[in-house]
Amino acid sequence: MKILLVDDEPLARGELEYLIKRSPTLTDVSYDIFQAEDVKEAQGSLLKEHIDLIFLDISLNEENGFELADELKQLSYSPLIIFATAYDNYAVRGFNVDALDYVLKPFEQERIDQALSKALKTLHVQEVHAESGDNKKNKQVNDMLSIELADRNVVIKKEDLVSATVSGGMLTIKTDTNKYTTKKTLSWLKADCKI
Repeated sequence: MKILLVDDEPLARGELEYLIKRSPTLTDVSYDIFQAEDVKEAQGSLLKEHIDLIFLDISLNEENGFELADELKQLSYSPLIIFATAYDNYAVRGFNVDALDYVLKPFEQERIDQALSKALKTLHVQEVHAESGDNKKNKQVNDMLSIELADRNVVIKKEDLVSATVSGGMLTIKTDTNKYTTKKTLSWLKADCKI
């Protein structure tokens, strides 16, 4: 597995590399770690190496990590993206570009382990599809649902969805603990959750 760390702060890249190397999740996995401090350097790594997983900061000096995330769609393969940033207000946008996870600074070993575990499972699923002759472009599995409410956006796990009903042109999505009402349609929900 090849992992690329994209962050304009050398200390943040160093801390992330340290936590990745300490992770018990990768004990039985062969991996290489590459670093980039900006979008251009990251593009160079992506052209030279077949990167499987990118830990991507959102604020990169004058650049934005979403620029790189958008460019990844032009590659013949799609590396998994885990946003690793100090900004929690971009979480919804992160999941809308099919990010696998969203880890906040300061980094904690447990969250890095969880993100790596999710990445390994997703990469394994992609390998199984490739080996079984599935020639379709393997898309990463996004298990989060972004719901646009009147005053804000919320992100829930798709597995937490209990029911959905339509009344008066409004869609109500229920989980065990909450209820969300949105102008989105039932067709949108079915397509997003692939039901």
